[in-house]
Amino acid sequence: MAKPDGVFTGASGTAADAAAILTGSTGAQTYSATFDLSTFTTAPDVISDYDYLVLGFAREVGGTTNPAVTITNIRLSIDGGDVLHEFPTLSMLPTHVAADPDGDGYSNLFEYALGGNPNLGNDVGTLPNMNTAVDGIDFVYQRRRDAATHGIRYDIETTESLTLPGSWEIVSLEDDGIDIVDAEFETVTHRLDASGKAHEFIRLSIGEL
Repeated sequence: MAKPDGVFTGASGTAADAAAILTGSTGAQTYSATFDLSTFTTAPDVISDYDYLVLGFAREVGGTTNPAVTITNIRLSIDGGDVLHEFPTLSMLPTHVAADPDGDGYSNLFEYALGGNPNLGNDVGTLPNMNTAVDGIDFVYQRRRDAATHGIRYDIETTESLTLPGSWEIVSLEDDGIDIVDAEFETVTHRLDASGKAHEFIRLSIGEL
């Protein structure tokens, strides 16, 4: 959204297409910007027409042998209106559980929990999938067999609308089926009741216990 009509015109990944470039040796720096959707003529011009918004961060630290960047207090809001989402602290240290050193959009914790390699962008692990059943939807995901020992939590969350902030709710379900994959992983199946619902969005949330 940082460009007119939400369209980036430069070469992919170049600094010219970045929303902000902050420079300095040490200390805190701040940045804020307002993106005016009302001027868009090709891309949607109202926030409600977007299914989701993506915030991306890239870092390049030079002149040091121990680079470290911490991004904090990130807030996405409607000008003069509600806060859509707030990220109090996001560490960008490569070894942090929330970091994404290979830049594939998945955190270290997410990839470890699903059997991926956080240093390889083409190996995110086994992602969840869904299958239609007669009386619902089977949500299937891969889980570490020793997840509790490693302090990893797997939650299935649902919502009926992607436009309502904070509408995702954890669904309490018993394991309907568990199949052993190998010494480290098992495949878990949960059946969700879809009766009486026109639509529903489902996701797997992975966090720390």
